Amino acid sequence: MVLIFIDIAEDGSVKKSSLEALTYGAQLAKQLSVAAQGVVLAPASEDLSALGRYGVSKIHQVKTKP
Repeated sequence: MVLIFIDIAEDGSVKKSSLEALTYGAQLAKQLSVAAQGVVLAPASEDLSALGRYGVSKIHQVKTKP
């Protein structure tokens, strides 16, 4: 498995650099014949399931209590 860190901006959106990392990580996973998955460590205002279009099969989101 290739695990890709997804960085979230202060406004809750996914940073552009993370979208690029998702694309690169998915390409690498395909070459290795393994799954590409993402991990988010902050609250996001976007629908994270939409990140599947960048080639990841699953997104793991860590949620903390305030």
